Amino acid sequence: MKKVGLLLLTTIFFCCGDLSSEPDWSRYDSSLKSRIDNLDCKGLQKEFNMAEANSDRQRDRTGSDNMNLMTYINAKMQEKSCY
Repeated sequence: MKKVGLLLLTTIFFCCGDLSSEPDWSRYDSSLKSRIDNLDCKGLQKEFNMAEANSDRQRDRTGSDNMNLMTYINAKMQEKSCY
């Protein structure tokens, strides 16, 4: 239920927030964007879940959480009609 709520919140943020907001790719593995862009729905959901699970650690490490990354992944799921 928590994940559904977070997904809904991310969707609302994406729909109502700054649509030009992309993750700061320099904070992630250099292959992440390409990997996300080429994943199927199952893979995108897995990446979304990992981004959610690691968000606090990402904030501690870089000063920024994974919200923009999760929004980007969510947009890819929408593009691919995953839900």
